[in-house]
Amino acid sequence: MENQILTSSDHHANWDALEKHFEIAKEKQIPFVINGDIIGDYNFEIIKNELKLKFPYEISEDILKQNLSEELLDKYLTFIQIKQAGGDASRLLHGVPEHLQQEAVTKLNGIIKEVQSEEFQEKITKINNDNPSEHIISEHKIKLKSLYQIIVKLHAKKLAELISKHQVETYFLLGNHEPINFVNLTKIELMKSGNENLLHDLTHINDIQNANGIKICGVPNVCALMPFLTEIYEESELNQMFGHQRGQQRPILFGEIKKKIKDKTNTEFEKDFDWIRIMKNNESKDKEFDVFFTHGQVGRGAWRDDKFCNEMPTLHVAAMLSELAQITIDGHLHTTHQMTNDLGKPTLRAVGNKAFLLTKNKEGKIEKELLEVDAQYDSRGKIDLKDLDLNHEILQEIFSIN
Repeated sequence: MENQILTSSDHHANWDALEKHFEIAKEKQIPFVINGDIIGDYNFEIIKNELKLKFPYEISEDILKQNLSEELLDKYLTFIQIKQAGGDASRLLHGVPEHLQQEAVTKLNGIIKEVQSEEFQEKITKINNDNPSEHIISEHKIKLKSLYQIIVKLHAKKLAELISKHQVETYFLLGNHEPINFVNLTKIELMKSGNENLLHDLTHINDIQNANGIKICGVPNVCALMPFLTEIYEESELNQMFGHQRGQQRPILFGEIKKKIKDKTNTEFEKDFDWIRIMKNNESKDKEFDVFFTHGQVGRGAWRDDKFCNEMPTLHVAAMLSELAQITIDGHLHTTHQMTNDLGKPTLRAVGNKAFLLTKNKEGKIEKELLEVDAQYDSRGKIDLKDLDLNHEILQEIFSIN
């Protein structure tokens, strides 16, 4: 059917639900727009433990456990927690009754002073010198990176299989769980069956797209890396791998974004690479389009009508595109919801086993229908090594068993 698309997001390895969406798109012969986060890596640490791999801090902690008393180790680990909290001891007071907080802060500051003392630091230095661990940490990091890359590639392979099987034209906008090369990895898999032209990279494609008569564009507009990634990759590596949500400074808005986008003197967003690729250096800025896809939120987002999430900075370009579109489709929050965003624009989100069927009527207006498929949805999607046939590949690639 012309002038119709299907869209859903945040599938996180819920393959049964995702395939049923593909079946709907195939039956109706319409494109399927996946608005980010197909990867399910919430149980990465469990898999790491199954494979007897360790994060660098775990290796260092093991050495300290063998060489420090329990009391000194607790103090050192508390100091590390304070350091990770920006050096502010008060940030560790969650759950401490108010009348005890001052006493707790005094105790924590005492720990900071003791751990930073010359005597304590000499003890830590001696332990590290007597127990060199750089080579062990390096080996584990290499293996953990390999594990992560295998998992990403197998998600790309699974998506490619669904696209090829159902022959559905698919648009994919990167979420916060996908590295920047995810669509290219999927295309490589699709090349094996000659179906690479069925997949479009909504994160990088130029100009406003005509998806079966509905004009669309997309910007990830999100910054939320999985914590385990910072344990195995350097900052410079993450900037390259997740360039769609990190890297160069970009014009952002925060608070009262509706008022701020009305400021016609603020044109910094026109230098943003997403504005340039979509609006073609302003050649297309007067073009009308129907749907703006963003994995993150424009202004405040909400899980449901009575529960808003904390506002995150909104890319200025994302706010401008939401303002120009008829409706905005967001994701990331793992609940299906309909609302009006802070710009006053209708905003929809369908996740997991739900999807929106969007239809452009004769008057050019977008109509919506919420669909739900008969499949379970685990919003904290997990990787099952057996289901993804990882066992042999992990043993072969990570542990170099021939």
